[in-house]
Amino acid sequence: MRLDRAAARCIPVIFVSMLGVLGCHHSEGGTRSPMPLQSLVGRHVHLEGQFGGPGKIADFILVPGGEIYLMGSLDAGGQPLRYGNRIAVDGVLGYQVYPPTTLPEDSHGPTPQRPFDHYYIRDAKVHVLP
Repeated sequence: MRLDRAAARCIPVIFVSMLGVLGCHHSEGGTRSPMPLQSLVGRHVHLEGQFGGPGKIADFILVPGGEIYLMGSLDAGGQPLRYGNRIAVDGVLGYQVYPPTTLPEDSHGPTPQRPFDHYYIRDAKVHVLP
């Protein structure tokens, strides 16, 4: 069955069942380059994985290939959330990009750390899986 682009844009929820495509891929030289998830940024997604934390930024859902940070409030519908639980998460996928750190040429201090780019879902709906 073939879907044209207009029909594909009408699909309200993208279920990411191939969890192996999630996360950031690293190219030679250690440069981060967001891959398949980048095309889903700004869209509603459904992810399943392991609840983890505390992370560098916030609690997260761990999927093969990386962490998707769960920012803001988490709505678990009264279910207790424990690190290590298998969870399903629904929300809008975002990607935070930070500009490269630059210093004036006459600066003699240490180079400040650049925050790392990351995927996130803000105010996610979470369901604990059996």
